[in-house]
Amino acid sequence: MTWPSPTFRLRRHALIVLAALPLALIGCERTPTRARVIVVGVDGLDPDAVELLATDGSLPNLADIRRTGASGRVRPDEGSCAARWTTVATGRPAGVHGVGAAGVAAPTSRDRHVKAVWNVFSEARRRVAVIGWWATWPAETVRGAIVSDHACYHFRDPDAPRGGLGTLSTIYPPELQAEVLRMFRRPGDLTLPEAAAFVRVRNAEFRRPFDPDDDLSHFKWALAAAKSHGNVGLHLWQRDQPDLLLVYVEALKVTAELFGHLFRGTEKNGRESEQFGNAVEAMYHYVDRLVGEFRQAMDHRTTLVVVSDRGFPLGTRRPANGQERTRGTEGVLYLNGWRVRPGATLGPVDPLDIVPTVLALADLPSADDMPGRVLAEGLVLEGRKPTVPTYEQSASRAPR
Repeated sequence: MTWPSPTFRLRRHALIVLAALPLALIGCERTPTRARVIVVGVDGLDPDAVELLATDGSLPNLADIRRTGASGRVRPDEGSCAARWTTVATGRPAGVHGVGAAGVAAPTSRDRHVKAVWNVFSEARRRVAVIGWWATWPAETVRGAIVSDHACYHFRDPDAPRGGLGTLSTIYPPELQAEVLRMFRRPGDLTLPEAAAFVRVRNAEFRRPFDPDDDLSHFKWALAAAKSHGNVGLHLWQRDQPDLLLVYVEALKVTAELFGHLFRGTEKNGRESEQFGNAVEAMYHYVDRLVGEFRQAMDHRTTLVVVSDRGFPLGTRRPANGQERTRGTEGVLYLNGWRVRPGATLGPVDPLDIVPTVLALADLPSADDMPGRVLAEGLVLEGRKPTVPTYEQSASRAPR
């Protein structure tokens, strides 16, 4: 029997190694090398409503992330929605970040005086995706993507072109605009069967043109925007694999404002109750499914953060003259996944605590000029990183 020469055996071994190398590289590409964070901001998500609806098993995802993760109630902040959600995104109070100042009817990203968490991540060479967050128009230059809060505003205008506002500043980078808009759902794209879980109306009423004084029109806009933000957020998370994803969902708050007084027959208003009495509960179910979709898309080094700036109490009388019924109610914070201590109770939670906690989850330091704290009681961290004095002195608006 003739044995292969040493040279032959060496060449054969090299060929086997080279053949296996692509598979090894593919495996490396699919294995996350650092912590990632998904932040789902659900406006109007009320802790008492979640507890009530979770008792019958109708909110399986929210109930499970609360049970297997860390949870707490968020102290309600004052000011406008734009001001509160910018506080959540910057870790700075409204008097410092500047968004929502008196006399500014439609705040923009230019009104913000400090960096948001997506700027901090970008400057740390981490990729980001920001979808629908308050006061993000015009879209800033980041290492990743921003679909600004103006991207769905054109839904309110029935004569608007399908391309939206027609300005490249709505979405960054500009070449992403056509792709994003293909994933959007306009109110007119909604079908009566998919809306039937929320409202019971006839087709002729459902197909009426948008009317700013019509509750059904506002609901359709809110649902279409939520579906659009969810579609784009999941797509960019899976395709671009950013280190930080923020998605804002307003539909629950809008639905509760419109129909919360009808929740489970609190007010019996005849035809209105018949048409819209199930809308709020169905929207909670929708939000639960959306949270579940993001949870399914997580890898083992991802943390899911579900936050509301304040809750919206259900079963109370509808406010008059545009008064805000959510004043003074607590919001929620749920943490689940990587580096989260199962069953931990957070508290007290301030909106200013969100950014320092997200930074800690991503192995980035907090700043001394951020007054919030890392919610360490709910986390499993390998030592605490030293803080930096500030993020405001580094280059403004990170490069791509």
